[in-house]
This record gives sequence, structure tokens and C-alpha cells, in this order.
Amino acid sequence: MPPPSRRKQQSREANEKSIEARKNSQEKNAPKEVDPKHWTASVIVNGDSYTRARNLFQDNNIKVPSEKEFYRHQKEIGKVILEYKEQSIKNAQQTMKKDTFLSTDSHYNVGRNATACQSLMMDNRGKVVGETTVIKKSSGGDFEGQSNIMETECTKRMMSNFDFTKSNYFLY
Repeated sequence: MPPPSRRKQQSREANEKSIEARKNSQEKNAPKEVDPKHWTASVIVNGDSYTRARNLFQDNNIKVPSEKEFYRHQKEIGKVILEYKEQSIKNAQQTMKKDTFLSTDSHYNVGRNATACQSLMMDNRGKVVGETTVIKKSSGGDFEGQSNIMETECTKRMMSNFDFTKSNYFLY
């Protein structure tokens, strides 16, 4: 059998280089992965939703945890956040100075037919000093009235748990 022609040999070598280049390119373009717990925490801290964050990351070729894994980590991280929130509020109440101005604000989760309401009490330094209260009106919730009364009820419940000995000024 005669040796392959020079042109065939060059063609074969070019084909092998092309295959090798494609393999290297695929390895470089393989989706990067994120740490599921850190990614979940960053989504929570940024106030984003799983779907929006997932789409953003996938558009940039970054693999994210599954929705089930995200919500499992969210539950775990949520407990830590709630503990931190309560400790932070206690610290703010203890360091509050005499004659501090306090103000409250409440808001619904949606404008109409709300299922939850959240209420905050802040001092004039911008620190949250009143326990954040959420009332769920949906099944198993602890409020049965109309949704337009939820803000008032939420604020009443929050204020009933607050010690007003350091504040003479209150804005609602």
C-alpha cells in the first residue's frame, strides 16, 4: 500500500486539531457551578426570587441548584435570619436613648385581598426597635378580619409587646 499523499496527511492532522480544539472549547464553556448554600443566601439577601436569579445565572452559563434544593437551604438559612433579627431588635431596644422618637409603618403583601401584613417600629436613627409582626390571614392564620384592617391590628399587636419607658414621642 502506498503511503498517504501529503494532502491527505495534512487534512487528517487538521481534522484531529479541530476535534481537539472543540473538546477544549467545550471544557472551557462547561457551566460553572455555585455553592448551593451561598447562592441561596445571596438570593435571599438581594430579595430576589429563585426563578429570576436562576435565569440570570443560566444566561451567564452558571449552573445553579435545583428549586427543591434552594427551598431546603432557604428554610435552613431562614431560621438563622430570624434569630439574628430578634437579637438585633433586642440590642436596638437596649441601646435606645431616653426621649427617642419612634415611628411605625405597616404594609401588605399585595394591594387587594392581602394574606399578610408586616409592621415595623423604628427609632430616629433608623434602627428597627419594634418586633416585626406578620399576620397571615390565609388558612391557619391568626387573623380573621377584613384585609383593610390588617395594618391596624398588626400595629396593635406589635405595640402591645413593646416597652415604651424610653420613648415619649410616637408617630404612626
